[in-house]
Amino acid sequence: TKNGLAQELKISYETINKIADKHRATHPNWFHVYMTATGLQEHFSPELCDIIRNKIAEEEHAPEGWLTTGAFALELKKHDQTIKRIAEQHLATQPDWFHAYKVVGGQSRNHYSPELCDIIRQAVKDKRS
Repeated sequence: TKNGLAQELKISYETINKIADKHRATHPNWFHVYMTATGLQEHFSPELCDIIRNKIAEEEHAPEGWLTTGAFALELKKHDQTIKRIAEQHLATQPDWFHAYKVVGGQSRNHYSPELCDIIRQAVKDKRS
């Protein structure tokens, strides 16, 4: 399940979903819903689980200038949701400005590119004016 894989890899469900969803149209047989003790849950095939594990293993640490929501919120002294709201306005048009990198402890967290960080800084500054 997504839950099992997220716990195993110590990453978020969202990260699991992003990777898995890229294969949903081309390999629908890799996705099945089964009854568990807690109800119906989606399960992934062993092939898809291996793809997800390999993708996570390939992830590197963030390059210079890439920031997590939390780190950026601290820098700007703003709430996480404020940062996310501004950032998500650019997700559809600039998906390469968003990337999951490993953080201390080996977990994967979404990061924002330096270009997106500059846009967010400007938006926060403009709102103060």
